[in-house]
Amino acid sequence: MRRWTAAGLLVGVVGVVVLAFFLSIYPIQRYTVPIGWDASEYLWRTRLAQAVGVSRIAEPLPSTAHPKTGRPGYPVVAATLSSVLHVSPFRVTMVMGSVLALAIGLAAGGFVAGVLKRPLWQLGVVALVVSLSPSVIALMKPEGYLDTMLAAAVFLAASIPIALSLESPGAIIPAVALLGAGAVIHWSFFILIGGTLALCALMYLPASWSRWRNGESLFATPSARIGEVAVGGALFGAGVLFGVLGNGIPVNRTDVSEFDKKLRRDVPKYRFPITLSLSALGIASLAVEGRGSGERPRRSRFMLAFLVSWCLVVLAGVVARVLFGLPVAAHRFLSFGLAIPILGIVGVLWLAGLAGRTAKVLGVAVVVVAVAGSVALARQEWFTSTKPFVDPAQLRQAALAGAYLDAAGVPDSAPFVVIIGPQGWNDVGLMGHILRAGLPPERVPHLYVYVGTPESFLAGQPLDTAVSRFYFQAVRPIVGQHPPAVVLRSFNAKPFGTWAQAHPDGVIADALAIVDGPRPAGEVAAAGLGVGPFSWWKLGLIGTASAILLGLVGLGWALAMLRRWLRPAELLAIAPAVGIAVLVVLGIVADRLGIRLIGTGGALVVVVAAAAGGVLATVMARRRGQPPVERTSPERASASGNGSGPATGAASAAGDGAGVPA
Repeated sequence: MRRWTAAGLLVGVVGVVVLAFFLSIYPIQRYTVPIGWDASEYLWRTRLAQAVGVSRIAEPLPSTAHPKTGRPGYPVVAATLSSVLHVSPFRVTMVMGSVLALAIGLAAGGFVAGVLKRPLWQLGVVALVVSLSPSVIALMKPEGYLDTMLAAAVFLAASIPIALSLESPGAIIPAVALLGAGAVIHWSFFILIGGTLALCALMYLPASWSRWRNGESLFATPSARIGEVAVGGALFGAGVLFGVLGNGIPVNRTDVSEFDKKLRRDVPKYRFPITLSLSALGIASLAVEGRGSGERPRRSRFMLAFLVSWCLVVLAGVVARVLFGLPVAAHRFLSFGLAIPILGIVGVLWLAGLAGRTAKVLGVAVVVVAVAGSVALARQEWFTSTKPFVDPAQLRQAALAGAYLDAAGVPDSAPFVVIIGPQGWNDVGLMGHILRAGLPPERVPHLYVYVGTPESFLAGQPLDTAVSRFYFQAVRPIVGQHPPAVVLRSFNAKPFGTWAQAHPDGVIADALAIVDGPRPAGEVAAAGLGVGPFSWWKLGLIGTASAILLGLVGLGWALAMLRRWLRPAELLAIAPAVGIAVLVVLGIVADRLGIRLIGTGGALVVVVAAAAGGVLATVMARRRGQPPVERTSPERASASGNGSGPATGAASAAGDGAGVPA
């Protein structure tokens, strides 16, 4: 109990620091809507999934909308959390980026401490530095790649049993399950991890060949084990995506012209002169620690091969775009380069261990400077130019459009049109997402966007622009049906003013003007979306509760799968990432069984997932006779002097933190 309490305190302190750092931007900058360009898209996908089901969110949508049906992870997680916490998906979206930054950092800390058997205080240092790293902040701004963050946390958690599978076949099943869950969350980034594992297996080919020639089973060699996990994860992910979810993987429209612009925009964020220098130090440290035989060198060699392979895959994506001009989203490759900060902090801790041999205070100073520098860089990046792209006024007016349709007696299944003023591709796309986020979810499938003026819409013609012609392709089939059409002030300011002045009897709340369609029978009152000022402490509670819930869901499963190898702090550290994986898979199963992930149904999925993990952990512990007891061998008790801590004795100061499973 003492060790679990200490582990809980360690993880809790890291969690409080990380969540406070990221969430404080809302009260400081007085933001009232989620941060990130993609926030509105995540919001409407979640609300629509709650209304019609995760597997059906794409069926009735107009052709210009792309709900990313091959990425069910975020709608499932956000829907279930909002159900348990009894808050709107809007508020969950506000905190989710911060919660996922914490989950990524903790999973990275569990990976380093669990595989290399480092003192547990190093888990906290790694978790803190990776959570606040330029790579994680680049995932959060400006777009807000929450799907990628979900997958990154799960893939990092999967890296632990992947490493362990080289020593024990019992770790193959957890590795396959977590890797497959990551594929369900984000199949395209699973391809990047698959490439990483393929390169890693290639690096192990000489050793695998030698072991096979010496009589070891081919399937027990490192390259074969890595291949088994990769293939198993691919089959598991494909089975859930195609066999259970059943809505396939659509091919979304991509704007290749944006790739180079975003790459130039993003490169300075990563502070490559600093991060790559520290990563090189990390590579050197793992190379040194990987010399010789024994468990510690073997695991150091795996981590070196795995993280270097990850970096090479990222580099390959950038080279493919920059040097060969291939249609590759190089900026997305960079955003997934979490191996860089992990290698960097591993190198810093190795340097601290070397300095600590001279004087303990020097080792401590190296760690303190590294953490302080990380916080300073993160503060500069996070609080500079980080902003919401969701316009609160547009959200309210989208809700007003839904209220007008209700008051006018327009059926939920009837198509309707919102007229957006002449804009560029990105602006129209963003406005379309905001409209869907603000509308009642049952009306989202029947929204059509027209780009132009009220007059050009009534004339049944697009404007002479590529954007207007593209969106008119979807509108053309319904123009003859005279669907209700409105123009909103925040979406079309100048045409709205002109039309409203000429048709004052069709203006509602000085924000909506009816262009075509019935007049409302009564008063029009928009449903509240929660847009507006929100107490900072309530936001903090939602973020903290979300992280705790994910941890509670994942802890039992982590215990059942990995307690044989990991210590309490490492199990607690990966629990949120494991919880994400479990929630996504079980949430999809529940959805296919007809349980909507809203209210009682969504809360039930969380309760069942957590309870099932607890039962499984109990059964597994009883089958083994008793919970495993970690013991410290003389060799590992002195490991803190081998580059794993700032000074000799640091491991014992952590409270038996350097022990490994007997």
